[in-house]
Amino acid sequence: SLIFKKILDQIWRLPAAQGFQHPVRNPDYSKVVKAPMDLCVMKQRAKDFAYSGSDSFTMDLRLIRDNCHLYCRTRFPHLLQLADTVLNEGEKLLSTKHQEIVRLEASMGKWASAISRGTPGQSYPGTPGRRS
Repeated sequence: SLIFKKILDQIWRLPAAQGFQHPVRNPDYSKVVKAPMDLCVMKQRAKDFAYSGSDSFTMDLRLIRDNCHLYCRTRFPHLLQLADTVLNEGEKLLSTKHQEIVRLEASMGKWASAISRGTPGQSYPGTPGRRS
């Protein structure tokens, strides 16, 4: 959604976020971190409307922070505070958009419910076996 994209644009501009904008390329990273996440992936998810609400968005922000703590604790301890800052700032930005996100989540819930129920006699574009 546009809300999450705007929040990510603000996070992206944070000096603390520079190390989290793109995937980690260290050779041993995938041996330590099993679910990598970065801000570039989050931007793509926002663009693809993959975030249905603040919970999934926050989970990805926390994953960035948790992965940093897991991998960098002994290797690059100075990055831990930066990851915490990115998460904290992201959560602050989310809280400023709380009402908009609640409305978005409610409208998405209604939309998903209508699609799952369907409307008798109604055909939806792309529905197999039905004409649009």
